[in-house]
Amino acid sequence: MIIEWLIHLKKILIQMIFILKNWKIFNLKCNLGPDVNEEVAEMTGVKAGQHAWAVNSHDGSWKNGTSAGGCRNYLRSFAMNPQ
Repeated sequence: MIIEWLIHLKKILIQMIFILKNWKIFNLKCNLGPDVNEEVAEMTGVKAGQHAWAVNSHDGSWKNGTSAGGCRNYLRSFAMNPQ
């Protein structure tokens, strides 16, 4: 399980390096989901509180000319990012 996590982390870090090289501003918000609470408790001995979770997950990809991101101040720029 740890090896799978490290492989996943490596993929994320490679993507982050690419993003940081190509963009001046990048906002990222990362939260752990409810599925990792037991794993965290096993690794650290700390149990999570009993709070309600609401999870939304979206899978997709950037497409040049249509969904490549942009600036909230200039909404038309979202489809013009060259990625």
